[in-house]
Amino acid sequence: MIKYRYSLLSFLILSPLTMAEIYNSRNAGMGGAGVASSQFDTAAHSNPALLASPNLDKGVAIIFPAVGAEASDKDEVIDTIDDLEDKFDEFEIVTEAATFDAVRATALQAEIIADLNSIDEKLLTAQASAILSVAVPHERFSWALDHRARGEFSAQLDFDPTDEDVLNTAIAMQDAGELDNINSSANITAAIISETVFSLATQFTLGGQPFSVGLSPKFTRVETYFYSQNANDVDSDDFDSDQYVDSETGVNADLGFAYYPTDSITVGLMFRDLVSNEYDTVTANAQSDTYEVGLSSTAGIAYQKSFFSIALDADLTARKGFKSMPESKFVRAGIELDALGWVQLRAGTRIDTNDAREDVASAGVNLALFKTVNLGVSGWAGGNDTAGAAVDLKIVF
Repeated sequence: MIKYRYSLLSFLILSPLTMAEIYNSRNAGMGGAGVASSQFDTAAHSNPALLASPNLDKGVAIIFPAVGAEASDKDEVIDTIDDLEDKFDEFEIVTEAATFDAVRATALQAEIIADLNSIDEKLLTAQASAILSVAVPHERFSWALDHRARGEFSAQLDFDPTDEDVLNTAIAMQDAGELDNINSSANITAAIISETVFSLATQFTLGGQPFSVGLSPKFTRVETYFYSQNANDVDSDDFDSDQYVDSETGVNADLGFAYYPTDSITVGLMFRDLVSNEYDTVTANAQSDTYEVGLSSTAGIAYQKSFFSIALDADLTARKGFKSMPESKFVRAGIELDALGWVQLRAGTRIDTNDAREDVASAGVNLALFKTVNLGVSGWAGGNDTAGAAVDLKIVF
């Protein structure tokens, strides 16, 4: 019998989640906006130019760590797999029963094929991240040093129409053992991108107004994972085998700009991954994939006062990833209210204009003890079982 549910769900539990974004609680609580609104402690991975912002409090910030994750079952794959397990169980019992019920067996065959077809190439996805960072603003040159991990994960079932014939044969022969000939396959794809980054930013005057630029050279390691087996051969014990992993190292850089037309308004522009590259996965079950790293850009604007901030970001280009995956292009917006300097409340939204990922609403809170120790927590949720959370601990002095 085929344990679709256990095969796919055990991977979700046993494997490390990977991620497409870098999460921190403030930006995540504000819908992910941060290209123009990030504080200097998180500026390096949102827009390094903001390290040299004239509008932010100066000091040294240490983040240890900021972590976050998001999971989505946009097409309700898990529920369908759960139903399939029950239907396969019943199909096996009916097919081998002493009193054979051909009508029920045929009905189950039709339901199973319909379910398999409904989740053909539909994705279970997850993202997560972790970052350790230190940021030091300076009058002339501000800098930050951080280590990040990010990437993405997906699992899907590829339906083979010949499985209908396999089920028909099982009915004709009244032999559930024919299910071993199922040809549908389970594919699992992941990428983990680790980066050690040194960011440097400086400020100067443009047309009488402050302007800053930041550059983030980074040493990268890209680890790709590709697992594919016929559905009846999927074995969770094989998921961590090195034969499905490939890795490469290299260098890249991010570049950011920020313009401050007034004391309250910031306009930002961020370019990620100036160097393009492609990373081929291993070949498994005569299949493979390619992870693309390439230039992406985001523009943002923020209005910030001492007691509240409003931010809006828009991706100018879609961020690359696995060629088999749809690309997302986000608009993000958020607000932060500062209550007495020791509690900050946040809310926001994220909209995918490409409809590849679910739109979400977010909320968060930060506790600033003595304005030095900060604990931030944020969460977000959208339709079709999409949810995420981020938490970070930082010291600013």
